[in-house]
Amino acid sequence: MRPALPLFFLLITLLSCHNDRVSVVVTPCTYSDPDMRRRNGLHKAIPAIILTVGNQPGNYQLLPATGYNPVPLGPCNLPQSFQKDSLSVYVSGYFLTSPFLETANVSPLPFELTEISVRH
Repeated sequence: MRPALPLFFLLITLLSCHNDRVSVVVTPCTYSDPDMRRRNGLHKAIPAIILTVGNQPGNYQLLPATGYNPVPLGPCNLPQSFQKDSLSVYVSGYFLTSPFLETANVSPLPFELTEISVRH
């Protein structure tokens, strides 16, 4: 019985650390354009990579990790704790649109995060 006790504690420790994917619920964007709105439905758990763009701090894009020729997403509310170049994440959220954006060829696509987590 005594040798099983350390094995039991090891098993409990491993199981409690198994789900280390912590999701962060993100604060909604504030829009400078009064016509800006969410488009289509909520997109869930998109695998993506965070990329730093240019030399300006705080300028990040999300490059979806799936699909042919993925179009970058421009998160308007990326939490500071996730502002790391080449970080692999899962993101959920909404594409944003306005009358101007519906006719413009825009890249990155405006995207409002609702949830983000690190992808292992």
